[in-house]
Amino acid sequence: MGDILSSNEDIDWVGILDENTELNLRVLGEYVKMKQGELSPKTTSLFMGHELTDEESTIIHHFSSSELRYPDTQAGIFLSRKLVLDLQEKYTGDPSLDFHIDPAYELTDFIKAQLGIELTNVKELCLREPKKAGDKCITYPRHPYSCIKRGDGGEQLKMLESVYTIVSTCQQYHNTRVEIVKKTWADLIPNLHFIRLTDKV
Repeated sequence: MGDILSSNEDIDWVGILDENTELNLRVLGEYVKMKQGELSPKTTSLFMGHELTDEESTIIHHFSSSELRYPDTQAGIFLSRKLVLDLQEKYTGDPSLDFHIDPAYELTDFIKAQLGIELTNVKELCLREPKKAGDKCITYPRHPYSCIKRGDGGEQLKMLESVYTIVSTCQQYHNTRVEIVKKTWADLIPNLHFIRLTDKV
């Protein structure tokens, strides 16, 4: 990414959006115009998103006790030109820098540790589709949808139906964790089974 910016002086911002994130270019243009005097993407490292914080320590964030403000990816993430170029200098390609557990959290932690830059909360990066015409949302997540449509005879669905998927939990956390899976992605997996392991060996 840094190489692309180095060869193109016209790029001021890099946006990272989920496939389900809607971008309103008109509202984005209005926001940039309104903030023109405050935002200097070529000279200032800016990291912008809709902030989230953990209410309690969690395993996917390494049980960290820090109150790190990290972005909700469904609302989009925006990095200034200078931040991307600064990150290129800091990132050495070390495979031990593992961003795949929770990429938004890990990226935020890396940016703060390496550059001292914290997330700037932008309320116009919305977590819900605007209800009124006057709501100013640069981004918002569309209603959830599945790329795999049941009954369409698609190869992906056939492949999923041929896979036996197991979610294994320990007895202590079975009730709470299974409920979360059922409320989120369980409906996307046709052949899903839950196993509760006992605490006794």
